[in-house]
Amino acid sequence: MKEVTFDELIEWVQEDYEDFRNCAFKVGEGIPQSIERFFYEYKNLIEDGICEATVIFATLCIELKKYEVDSITKRHYDKLSKVIDSYDESKVASCLSDEEVKKLNVRVAEAKEILHGFKLYSLKK
Repeated sequence: MKEVTFDELIEWVQEDYEDFRNCAFKVGEGIPQSIERFFYEYKNLIEDGICEATVIFATLCIELKKYEVDSITKRHYDKLSKVIDSYDESKVASCLSDEEVKKLNVRVAEAKEILHGFKLYSLKK
């Protein structure tokens, strides 16, 4: 990973998602808006590479469960599942230590379970 360590990135995601969620609720918005803001704010890091995207998306799924989110939009699901479901340990081995790969394997397995347990819906325009 280029700009940040594995553990720092997890911590950033945890703190930022909590902030985005709280801000959304303060102005009368909800989970879809907090996830949308998250994707917007993390766009550059997500595009940095598969390591970053996988750590970010797995951590976001875990955070959503922490806040007892049980449904997400189909669009958000598709974006998350594209990375989580295609996870391949060999693709991240060059940018993470062996210990970080082991930790990520656990996080991705948890994220897959969470992701596939979400109820999906579409936002009306």
